[in-house]
Amino acid sequence: MNNRMKSNTFKITLGGMITALSVLFMFMTGLFPFATFALPGIAGALLIMAVVEMGKGWAALIYAAVSLLSLFIAPDKESAVVYVLILGHYAITKSLIERIDKKWIRIILKLAVFNITAGISYFIVIKFIGITEDLPFGKWFIAVFFAAANIAFIAYDYALTQLVILYFQKIRPTLKKIFRF
Repeated sequence: MNNRMKSNTFKITLGGMITALSVLFMFMTGLFPFATFALPGIAGALLIMAVVEMGKGWAALIYAAVSLLSLFIAPDKESAVVYVLILGHYAITKSLIERIDKKWIRIILKLAVFNITAGISYFIVIKFIGITEDLPFGKWFIAVFFAAANIAFIAYDYALTQLVILYFQKIRPTLKKIFRF
């Protein structure tokens, strides 16, 4: 078997495993309704391995597959929207933004991407999924929610950075020994 076939076989196998595990996490949103944001975040973080081992193109295919499947089978549709619009693509987006030299530009771009996608997500959840606009704390809720969401997003971004470091230092070398890739 030539190297190209091994490479494609490896990519298809790894892509299938990441897709299946991500869909499992999205399906679990029905079992753990309090994890509306955590489970899509975990599913999105799995794309780190896809970006590193297979490239952004394959990672984008996995993201698309998980997004479609989540919209159809995830019991918590709000979680599916969160995955599709905010957290699912972020590992890919982060890998592109991290190439920029100036840290302040990276921070602004990450927050801009998050706030735009979170705003669209909020609109979709309110208008199409049926979560009511009768929110606690009245009109201030949206501002407080977005402030808290930005803080959570910064923590998520930091956690992904640490996960990438852990992946390169510990996980990848172990996987290379086991699977010889």
